[in-house]
Amino acid sequence: MTPRNFRKFIFLFSLCSFLFSSYSPVIGEPITLVTSEYPPYCTKELANRGILVSIIVESFHAAGEDNVKIVVEPWYRALENAKKGKYDGIFTLWHTKERENWFAYSNPILEDDLIFFVHTKNKIRISKPADLHPYKIGTVLGYAYPEWFMNLSVKKEETAFDEHNFHKLYHHRVDIALAERNVGLYYIHKLKYQDAIKPIPYPIAHVRQYLGFDLKKKDYKKNLYTFNKGLSVIKANGTYLRIKNSF
Repeated sequence: MTPRNFRKFIFLFSLCSFLFSSYSPVIGEPITLVTSEYPPYCTKELANRGILVSIIVESFHAAGEDNVKIVVEPWYRALENAKKGKYDGIFTLWHTKERENWFAYSNPILEDDLIFFVHTKNKIRISKPADLHPYKIGTVLGYAYPEWFMNLSVKKEETAFDEHNFHKLYHHRVDIALAERNVGLYYIHKLKYQDAIKPIPYPIAHVRQYLGFDLKKKDYKKNLYTFNKGLSVIKANGTYLRIKNSF
């Protein structure tokens, strides 16, 4: 190689290096979402970390966003940290008017009935709110139960996790456990309480699950649009139904 050609080679190599460094993709901060252990929707115990996690990840992917990080905390802590702006969003979020002060709600993702579970040895029948007065009801700290239930003058005993409620119900430390139908049935199966605990077909509310985006984050509108767009895509192309059926 002649000196002139060598100088030309060095110039072209330097130019290519500059162009590559100028246009190489930069990976930004992930969209960080927080949730709690809430099977079958969010859990380390199931494939793909639960049905709701799968739907959320696939929705972002369908909209071209794969840089999503999911953090798991006890619900009351997750909710407080999300309110403080520690995360970009939180799920599974039930809707309340008060929570609109902190979060922009996505389109509904999944829905279920909130129902009572009782011990099979206890002859408890519930057909109206007044029937609840003699009993101690197990609830979970931070959950957005219906206002009429929260205002009801009955004994309520809070715990940090749904699973704790079903242990307490099994050992007769509460008379009734309140949970989403699918969550309750999951724990009955997991804990092998099929002969000891049963659901009461008296839904106190029909709840929808949302992904809430922190209003204090500068990109919340973009993230909300991206997720809703992806959710529409996977509902249209059959991915949403496939995920639901797989669980």
